Amino acid sequence: MFASLARFVVSVSDFVEVQASRAMTAVDARGRELKNTTQESLDALQSSLARQGETARLKLREEGVALRKGVWNTVFAVTWLTVAAVLVLLGLSVVFVGVYLGIYELVHYHWAAALITGALTLAVAGVLIWISRKLAD
Repeated sequence: MFASLARFVVSVSDFVEVQASRAMTAVDARGRELKNTTQESLDALQSSLARQGETARLKLREEGVALRKGVWNTVFAVTWLTVAAVLVLLGLSVVFVGVYLGIYELVHYHWAAALITGALTLAVAGVLIWISRKLAD
């Protein structure tokens, strides 16, 4: 009886060992599968992020070039506008000096020539301010 009980215990022990071995093999296989799947997912995510990063870098470079070109054009425009404004002021000064001298030739009084030229200058300035206000609205 002890012999058959011992054989039974040995057979149960062998059965448990085989089942445990099968379970461990299945768990190892599933673990490797999950590891491979996870690694593949991580690789896919990494490559996707790398592509998106490259796309963003290229887009930002393109936008930077466009911005630089726009800023450069604006700087040139402001520079030439400043030069033009100085030349306009110089030209208007010469015109008003000519008007002053022409009026002086007519009336032979400095104060009268200065008064008429000043009034004319204020009138031109008023018209320019009125035009700029109309353009601003």
